[in-house]
Amino acid sequence: MTADVPTLLLMIIVTSLVTSGALLVLNGNQRNDGLQYWAGGLLLSALAHTLLLLYGRIPNLLTVVLGNVLLSSALASFWLAVRRFHDLALHWARTLALLAAIALLMWLFQHQFASRVVVSGFTLSLQAALVLWVLRQRALGAEQQRSRGALLLVDIDHFKRVNDHYGHLAGDHVLRHIVGVLRQRLRASDVLGRYGGEEFMVLLPGTDLHGAAQLAEQLRQAVQAAPCEWQGQRIPFTVSIGVAASADTPTDPSRTSEALLQAADQALYRAKDDGRNRVALA
Repeated sequence: MTADVPTLLLMIIVTSLVTSGALLVLNGNQRNDGLQYWAGGLLLSALAHTLLLLYGRIPNLLTVVLGNVLLSSALASFWLAVRRFHDLALHWARTLALLAAIALLMWLFQHQFASRVVVSGFTLSLQAALVLWVLRQRALGAEQQRSRGALLLVDIDHFKRVNDHYGHLAGDHVLRHIVGVLRQRLRASDVLGRYGGEEFMVLLPGTDLHGAAQLAEQLRQAVQAAPCEWQGQRIPFTVSIGVAASADTPTDPSRTSEALLQAADQALYRAKDDGRNRVALA
């Protein structure tokens, strides 16, 4: 049984378009997320395979040159997405220079099939390998940083008063509002989750106590400066934050997740006991 090339190309096009659409919906309004680069790469891939599908029916300048440049652009978008996921510099100049070089080579060899195969096979394989290499390097970096990390416990001050005065629907709106405020100031690698009724947990990989304390103070100020709008009313509120960080030494007892959580919890209670709307360190 032989594979039907046009059918395979059509399957790639449809799959790329559907997956790209799903990623864009998932990404929502988070325009700085790496998902938009990945979705863009899939769109470029769909367009490139559409041009390849039309090979022989439209000029080689479109199918050979533009098609291969779009394929390389798709892989470049995947590479940018991986770097964006991990808060790395995107290196636009290098990316555009590589794409320009590929475009030039494809234009020079557009009528030489064997040369095109060598060039496209080498450049596309190299770009794919680069994406995998970045992923592996980040995985190794995460493994090396497992002994470092910080935890924030964020508690909304006097949240019961919000529910009692404005109602529980307003309280739910405040919870969603604070999530938006916090997420705007976190990295892609940070993890934000709800820990209790009005408490949130923020995990900061590879962050020491000093860096976590600085971020916690920025978050506290941001929340205080952004009252929640609800049915024409402004609901002001503040947060107290407890900060704890694990030690660099793997054998240190403070490295365990349970000890880290307990330390952050104790720091949070101290922040509340000291008057709320403040940051306390473990």
